[in-house]
Amino acid sequence: MERLPDNLLKYEILMRLPMKMVARFRVVSKRYYSSITSDSYFVAEHCESRWTAVADHQLLIDSNPPRSMHCNTLRQRNLCFPEDADAKDVQIKGSCHGMLCLLISSRTLILWNPATMEYKRHAVPLAECGGNCSQIFGLGYDPSSHDYKLLVIDAPLYDEKTQLYHMPDKYSVYSWRHNLVQINSIPQELHFFPCDCNAVYLNHHLHWYGKMPEDQSEGSPVLSYHMGSGTFSYLPVPTPNNLKRIQGSCVHRGRLCLLCLTKSFSFQLWMMEEYGVGSSWRRQYNWGAW
Repeated sequence: MERLPDNLLKYEILMRLPMKMVARFRVVSKRYYSSITSDSYFVAEHCESRWTAVADHQLLIDSNPPRSMHCNTLRQRNLCFPEDADAKDVQIKGSCHGMLCLLISSRTLILWNPATMEYKRHAVPLAECGGNCSQIFGLGYDPSSHDYKLLVIDAPLYDEKTQLYHMPDKYSVYSWRHNLVQINSIPQELHFFPCDCNAVYLNHHLHWYGKMPEDQSEGSPVLSYHMGSGTFSYLPVPTPNNLKRIQGSCVHRGRLCLLCLTKSFSFQLWMMEEYGVGSSWRRQYNWGAW
């Protein structure tokens, strides 16, 4: 019997199936295994495809140990971590297309694909502050190299003379595809204090919300990092008069969202309807004070 062409198999059949079902096809034959696992472009396209079932999405719960919850059935279950990872010492530091970044006992980083159970270990880089500061994490996908990358940056240090927060000189980039670590420089003019150590991934960018050093109010900008070019930039934020500060960030309906606290201590969810355009922020939900 004549076999199906690889492109027909992958892009017309497997592309329409959930990731867990696609992963099962790896054991059918060596050809299927090679076709699925070696084509990083197919993997990325499948993750961003409109055929990926929304009903199959999982919500990660930051508990001890971490758990997952099915968004459709609300059923919770324990995650089956790599065998040498103690679930009680695991922290989830990032996620992208189902790929997870795990921090084990504050000393080891694991990039883990739960669908295939593949993982790669890296030692946590030594912080420039001598271990007296936290670190910022971000896991995202680089479309230019078809690679998942993890950023690790030391939290900024406060300079009493200038009364400014200074970003460190370097940051580390971990590659899933090549299993190596690259050290890059941070622009000297970048002064930013993150309020959330875990990034939100959208449109090939990582996003952290935080505070500018010259901002004496409680307003909070958003710092973005482009996975392909490796450049940092700032995104505009909502500017209602009653905004007190940003409490969190997320992706909702494929758009960047910010959870904001108002001066009357109510909460609002704002959505950026057109990415990068400050005037496109729209309030979606409002919860009264309690």
